[in-house]
Amino acid sequence: MTGGARRVFVVGVPRSGTTLVQSILAAVPGVASWTESHFFSRHYRCLPGAASRAILVRNPEEALRRFLAENGLEQTLEDVVSSLGDQALLGPPGWRQALLSSRVARDFVRLLDLLAERQGCAAWVEKTPAHLRFLPWLQRVLEPGSVCFVHVVRDGLATVGSLHRTSAHWERRYSLAECIERWNRDVARSLTRANEDHPTDRFLFYDDLVRSPEATARTLVEGLGWPWEEGILARRNGVSARLTAPGEEFWKARAGEAIAEDTGESVPLTPELRERVLAGLDHELLPRLRAVVARRGRNR
Repeated sequence: MTGGARRVFVVGVPRSGTTLVQSILAAVPGVASWTESHFFSRHYRCLPGAASRAILVRNPEEALRRFLAENGLEQTLEDVVSSLGDQALLGPPGWRQALLSSRVARDFVRLLDLLAERQGCAAWVEKTPAHLRFLPWLQRVLEPGSVCFVHVVRDGLATVGSLHRTSAHWERRYSLAECIERWNRDVARSLTRANEDHPTDRFLFYDDLVRSPEATARTLVEGLGWPWEEGILARRNGVSARLTAPGEEFWKARAGEAIAEDTGESVPLTPELRERVLAGLDHELLPRLRAVVARRGRNR
């Protein structure tokens, strides 16, 4: 594959279809992808009142070793980092300093470049939903024009129900109120990005994908400057398995199944809880986002 986006981050509210979209993009020939890195969400913090500034708060070395291992990459972290010619990722003395924050971010992206290159790929997709909140900062510190951000957006009721149920298997379960607040906050972030009309951003609505899988997927792939092939959706079924951490993340199993309409089973809420969710959601956000995206053509 030549041309098109080289570095793509898939972001959004957890349980909104980000794994499904990642598997589609990873099925494009010449595109590499891996399990969720959680690199920025677990090792950086956005500075209060400054969305375009973030600081490294935790040494990422252990997480990087785990990331390489769960993706079946035999190289040691030291071998990979030595290829970059920079030891910042290994947490040298002074790694807590603010001046290293941008440098480590750029080194991590270069590490993904190297891993993709070693797989014979010209582009890569990284999917960690929570990286959504770092987009203003990433856009500032990374090479201009080198990245694209794909926002995946799904109906609030379905997303909150699935997130509330699935988080029971995570380190900490989200309360229903937290799930509602997460959807409202993150979709508002996507709306802000759409209003600002960043050329780096693309938007995919989950409901569009399940209604018209091929047309919606093709629009996204070609919007990234990549060639569409008829076998991409079929290959996605096999690709999705290697994007899941071994022995974990069983909740992602359906990402490899046929794309179909939501039957409602993913919203395991009693009538009372359903009403609470509907009362807490900001129902203006999704239609407003759709309108802005349609007007500005930011899904292609």
